[in-house]
Amino acid sequence: MELVDDRRIASLTALSRDPALSPFHARAAQLPVNRGHVEEIVVARPDLVITAGRAPPLATRLLERLDVPLLEFEHAETFAAYARNLVRLAGVLGVEQRAHTLLQTLWRTLGAHEPPALPGQAPRAIVYQPNGYTPGTHTLVHRVLRHAGLRDVAGELGLDGGGFVSLERLLLARPDVIVFAGRRDAAASLAEAMLHHPALRALLDGPQAPRTVTVAAHLWTCAGSYAASAVHRLGAPGR
Repeated sequence: MELVDDRRIASLTALSRDPALSPFHARAAQLPVNRGHVEEIVVARPDLVITAGRAPPLATRLLERLDVPLLEFEHAETFAAYARNLVRLAGVLGVEQRAHTLLQTLWRTLGAHEPPALPGQAPRAIVYQPNGYTPGTHTLVHRVLRHAGLRDVAGELGLDGGGFVSLERLLLARPDVIVFAGRRDAAASLAEAMLHHPALRALLDGPQAPRTVTVAAHLWTCAGSYAASAVHRLGAPGR
């Protein structure tokens, strides 16, 4: 969706319509979607099928029989991996200049191809989602924090791939910045209620309260040039 207009899209994953996951959800609502079933792909009659991760063997064999090319990509957990994926896809689609423009804008925002070295006095930040979940140091979220000049508390807590942080651990960690995501569900839930706990509220209202930032989860759930917006928001004055 970053590279081509709607006329070239035969079908999208149904997840593309989820506002919590996709920055293109409004646009995706106007396009056909699929849930990954082979029958849906056949009906869409695509010239190319693109997957994140390995396609099931049955789907692969069927697409081969139908002479439909299959392009598989690994999930990108770094900006460099995202750039490689984007350039590869753009080459297949014949829109190399579009990819070049997107990456130029992204690198300008990030300031460099690799995360900058962080001084020891850099503010310590934690991403705190429903149920106390925080992404780990092996995720794109970690790279976004680093590019924004923040130290990821998940590293101090030994969370590489992500995990749950109790309110007690959060209070003891005393981060300088707490990053919240927008609400995922319209209805109240126990997972969301944790973010309104009196102990957390006391911390946020206290005399040495951490800075709080809200970043829409769809800006960094999957890699994309739009993640630059998360970097910009986190790095705003006052951190």
